[in-house]
Amino acid sequence: MRFVKTVGWMALMGASMAAWASSDTPIDNRLVGVWEGQREPSQTCKYQSHTVTRMPDGKFVITYYADPQHTHKVGEVKGLWWAQDRTLFMQSPGSSGKPDSYRYYMIDKNTVRLENTDIDLTAECQEDNTQIDSRVVMQEE
Repeated sequence: MRFVKTVGWMALMGASMAAWASSDTPIDNRLVGVWEGQREPSQTCKYQSHTVTRMPDGKFVITYYADPQHTHKVGEVKGLWWAQDRTLFMQSPGSSGKPDSYRYYMIDKNTVRLENTDIDLTAECQEDNTQIDSRVVMQEE
């Protein structure tokens, strides 16, 4: 995903966006939960991992890390998400223009493939256009 800046959640959350996240928000419950993914290092991209929490009320939090153990946090983004016609939309408060959008394909109930629908030729890592995220499944003791 191409969210890279840190955004203050409540400071930038406008009343119109807060009102939008309601029971009318189209949510695909298969995407609700905590998911993890990572970008493997390459010649043009440095390693990065992330945790995405998508809540059933249409809010999300993405936390980025510089290491696979999630000990070195490098950023966090919060906002609203919704899904429609196999497309996931994510909008951060304070961002202008249209939301980021991804075609998604459920590989199984705990794995999703995301393909960015708008290629950003100015992005630092062009390889971020497709990713696989895995659901964080809590182990029962």
